[in-house]
Amino acid sequence: MTPEKLLLQLVLLYAKDTSEHADILVANHLCKLLKAKITAIFYKDISGICHLRLSGSDYSIKLSNADWDHVVRTLDTANSGEAYTFGPWEIPQFGSTEKYWVTCGLFNSRSIIKGFIVLGRSDVPWDALTVGLIQKISRTIGTILIMRMRLYISEYEKKKLLDKLTFEEKRLRNLFDASPNIIYTCDADDYIASVNFAGLRAFGLSAPDEILGKPFSQLLYNPEDRKVGLKRLFTNGNSATYETILKTFDDRLIYCMESIAVLRDEHGKIRELQGIINDITERIEKERELWRTNLELSELNNKLQKTQEMMVQQEKLASIGQLAAGVAHEINNPLGFLKSNHGILNTYVNKVSSLLEELKVTPLNESQVALVNKLYKHFDSIKEVLNESSEGFERIIRIVSDLKTFSRLDQGEGFAEYDVNAGIESTLVVAWNEIKYVADVEKRLGSIPKIMARGNELNQVWLNILVNAAQAIESAKKEEHGRIVISTWDEKDYIMVSIKDNGPGIPESIRKKSLTPFLPPKSQVKEPG
Repeated sequence: MTPEKLLLQLVLLYAKDTSEHADILVANHLCKLLKAKITAIFYKDISGICHLRLSGSDYSIKLSNADWDHVVRTLDTANSGEAYTFGPWEIPQFGSTEKYWVTCGLFNSRSIIKGFIVLGRSDVPWDALTVGLIQKISRTIGTILIMRMRLYISEYEKKKLLDKLTFEEKRLRNLFDASPNIIYTCDADDYIASVNFAGLRAFGLSAPDEILGKPFSQLLYNPEDRKVGLKRLFTNGNSATYETILKTFDDRLIYCMESIAVLRDEHGKIRELQGIINDITERIEKERELWRTNLELSELNNKLQKTQEMMVQQEKLASIGQLAAGVAHEINNPLGFLKSNHGILNTYVNKVSSLLEELKVTPLNESQVALVNKLYKHFDSIKEVLNESSEGFERIIRIVSDLKTFSRLDQGEGFAEYDVNAGIESTLVVAWNEIKYVADVEKRLGSIPKIMARGNELNQVWLNILVNAAQAIESAKKEEHGRIVISTWDEKDYIMVSIKDNGPGIPESIRKKSLTPFLPPKSQVKEPG
């Protein structure tokens, strides 16, 4: 048989069987034609597995690393492209020792994989003609093995890619179907091509066929909004966000924030419009309620200012305590409502933030990533506003508490346990608007026990003194801020209170009358005899 015919037979064997068993068929064929007792094909693939395909075997053998190293030490030469003879030798772990062996490398020295073909017998040495033939055979087998491994790798990579694409399709489909937001797509003419389950529920539909093929503008309360959104989209390039109102098929209105993107082909032609709609109806209703509450607070504030002006005109200190209690009561009602709404709003913001975190770890295209980043910026701003609002609520609560402490109306007109330091603190809150522009307050409040007293009346005393001090400092018209020092301490069986200021002091002419309550006009004051 000519070498060419032999090589053709080997190629045909590989063509008929693309499995690993083809190597064993080739080894058996070479044993028969070249009168070898044993033929083996060794190679180590790119994944690091060491293969042995042995004549007379029914299956492929995987060699250990130690056996592979022994094979390489024996069969590898400086010029792996040439066949040579050696012996005696035996295949590690398999077969008997044969006297005459011929081998050749399957791959050239530049290949990242290594392999050999080896034939052994003990009756006659190998002649030069057969050695040359083995060299041609090794090149043919090596070429086929390389092509087969490349095909295997290609098929494997193709399968991995298909599996990945299938998984990504499932992930996107799951995101599309499971999203609580309305997700839809439209064709280039803005007719609805798909909509998720959330969209069907929002419109009160049971099947996609009821909405597919309809123009998107037909779903809007004001169809002109769609023109505004598309104009913004094409101006921005690939995406845009705008507010609109959807009208359901049972005439309900849904206030929405819509993010819309465009998908173009390689020529820039519009292939698809994609949109995500967030239902903000509840937020809008809460904002309306908040505006109504703010208006009520504004009206209440106007009433408070008028009441304060009336208090100043009447010059009756006893009414201040009643006013403070009334203010506390009036503020507490809307404050409780606002605090509750603030907590609910914060809860919903946290829920939407959690959904964005989930969306963040989901593979997205560039436009969706940009959209998510924009949403994150908006939610960071909302959280900052909520935190600032929370601080504002706490300040209002403290002020209301101080006002209630100042009024002490819940004690009735009799004596009750009274904390002097707490009374001074609450009085400072009431008088702070008079003091803060003209003087700094230094508090030296000691550790003192509570006393039995009419707290609201004492609070009015502290208020009168503090307001007088502020007015006196202001009348001096100094460039620097004035100073008021409030001290309390326990001295034997008494609670001592000292209020000092650096104003001009009480004029000598009226100092003796400073403790006279409700001083009548000067014409009615009798001089002591």
